Parts: sequence; structure tokens; C-alpha cells
Amino acid sequence: MNRDFRADAAEATLSKLASVGGSSLADLDESGCVLIPGGTRLRYLTEVPGFLTIIGCWILLLGSWVLMFSGVISQRQAIAITLAGFAVSLVFRKVRSVVLKSILSGRGDGFVKNFPELPSRAVAIEDGKTVQKVKFLTEDEGVCFLHAQRQRVLIEGCSFRHVIYAKDVFSVEPISGYALSGARLICRMAGHQIDMVLKTSGHGPLASLTQAFAPAAGAEGLATVLNRTLFGSEVASYRQSALPPPLPRG
Repeated sequence: MNRDFRADAAEATLSKLASVGGSSLADLDESGCVLIPGGTRLRYLTEVPGFLTIIGCWILLLGSWVLMFSGVISQRQAIAITLAGFAVSLVFRKVRSVVLKSILSGRGDGFVKNFPELPSRAVAIEDGKTVQKVKFLTEDEGVCFLHAQRQRVLIEGCSFRHVIYAKDVFSVEPISGYALSGARLICRMAGHQIDMVLKTSGHGPLASLTQAFAPAAGAEGLATVLNRTLFGSEVASYRQSALPPPLPRG
């Protein structure tokens, strides 16, 4: 299995936590991430049912029209089955997102349980260097909490937990394409440069249609939300010319 693009930063973050005697990632005064044991297994448990649901919908749709042309069912029945399959494909992401958030809330030290008052977004996380590649499974998925008061975002993923401060962010900009709608965020975590893409996830029916036909709109929306939280700026793209030097390791 390939090494995760956040692995080095996670190891450095653990060292930082140990040096300052911290127990929670949210207590750090700089950006970082930590690996969550068993997270990869959780990713598969949440992704596989969704994948099977989509495959099942396509088989149902194609099968209904084959049966119609064979005279087994009527055109009205085929249309009804088609509409039902289409409806399922639009809402299943939202349902899966709600279920995943509920599962993540069971972590005693997790952000979902400890920051319920913060506004949040369901996101998928990908390595910015490989985001254009076709993958069965993205690197991570979870919930992003927007903490504008402290100019940071907190992300509770299945596999990794992240905290990202504005002072450690080089840039945030929208990125979109076929089946891709998200925000590219390049930052420093525990002394390591991280290039990650936060993709919009957990769509309802309307958002699913918007992403399918106008992915750029969803990408700009998410990037603007991140820039508002981190920098107080209502723009889709934001770049810092230079970051302050890394904090001392203590």
C-alpha cells in the first residue's frame, strides 16, 4: 500500500504534541494532523455500500428498459423505475454523509463530538498531486468544521484528523472538472508542505445536480467558504506571498 501523503506531517505532529504535553490536536497553535487507527477500514465500510448502490441503480435502469423493449413491462413502469433509480442516486450521498457523521461523533476525542456548535461541511480529501487520477477510493472523507473566530478549519476524517490555521496556508483556490468540485489548499503542517484538495461531499438532490452540470459553481462556493473562515475574505482564490517562519519545536 502506498504511503499516505500526510504521513510525514502526522508523525511530526505527534512529536510536537509530545513536546508540548498536549493531548488534543485542537490545542496546537500550528497546523497539523494525526493518523486515526482503524480509519482506512472505516473508509471502505462507508464507500463500498455507496459504490454498490450506484451500480445497482444502473443495473436497475438498464434492466427496466430491456424488459420494456422485450414486452415484459410497460413503458409507464419502465419510466417509474427509471425515476426511482434516479431519485436514489441523488439522495444516497446525503444519507451516507449523515450516517458517517453519526459514526464519527462516537469518537470521544473527535471534533464532531467536541465542536458541535461550529458550522460544518461534509468533505472528501484527496492528494492534490493525484486528484486528477481516477480512484476507487479517495484518500479520506469526513467533516470540516469552520472556526472563523480562530481563523482555522478542523477536519475529522475517517483516517486522519486535521487542524489548519490561516497563518500556515499558502493558497486556497477552486478546482473543478468532470466529477470534480472542490478547493485546493496548500499549507504547512508540522513543518511539512501539504497539497490537498477538499471536495464537496454529502450532497442533497439539488447540490448533486449542480455538481453534475456545473461543478465550477460548487468549487467556487467551497473555496469561498474556506477563505472567509481563514482570512475573512469573500473571494474564491487567495494566496499569501510568504508565511512566517515555523514555530520552534520546543
